[in-house]
Amino acid sequence: MTEPAIDKPNVIRDPLTLTQADYARRVGLPRQRIHTLAREGRLALDGAGRVLVQRSDTMLAAMTQTDLGSGGNADVIDEIAAARLRVELAKANKLELEVAEKSGQVVSKAAVDRAAREAATVVRQRLEQLPERLAGELVGADAGAIRSKLAAAVHHALVELTGGEAEAAE
Repeated sequence: MTEPAIDKPNVIRDPLTLTQADYARRVGLPRQRIHTLAREGRLALDGAGRVLVQRSDTMLAAMTQTDLGSGGNADVIDEIAAARLRVELAKANKLELEVAEKSGQVVSKAAVDRAAREAATVVRQRLEQLPERLAGELVGADAGAIRSKLAAAVHHALVELTGGEAEAAE
């Protein structure tokens, strides 16, 4: 049987842990069922017997309703408890996503789309300027010289767009 968590002054508590009783209330399951799942190794616990919330939420989500039944009798958890679990898991996922977004680990699809459109616009504008810039230089030149000047101009434009330094054009 899992020992109850005893507050010890020298033990640093992870803010993402709960007592088994608090976790039972959080997910809407009977406290005894949480203790049974913990004893069976079907919930993640820290060294003090406290429930590691995120890992245990994932483990609970993978269980069937029969697995989550109230234990001694074969009753399946009611729909309200299942709905509470889904709501709590959704809240946890939303919070994790918000934290990741604020810390710069993820960005919105809209921001990526906007940046891609802006970059494509700059590339298009830079390349559209090439004929105007090169027309005077290319008049009367032979095909080899035209090809070489066009390649150098495109290379230079792309280097400028990427912020790199121009290498010698071949």
